[in-house]
Amino acid sequence: MFVIPIPTDRSGLILRENAVRAGLSDADLDEAVTRDHLVCLGPGVFALAVGYLLWSRAC
Repeated sequence: MFVIPIPTDRSGLILRENAVRAGLSDADLDEAVTRDHLVCLGPGVFALAVGYLLWSRAC
């Protein structure tokens, strides 16, 4: 599985502009939010869902 590094702050927040700069589109981000991989915290700010992190580390 290929992982795109996206800059986050110390709490794991992802800015939409950093995700877009890493190659994700707005549609990719919206799809990730609907699949619960990301949680939208406000306009353009996302956080990785804890459940997804635990699941991905188990694989």
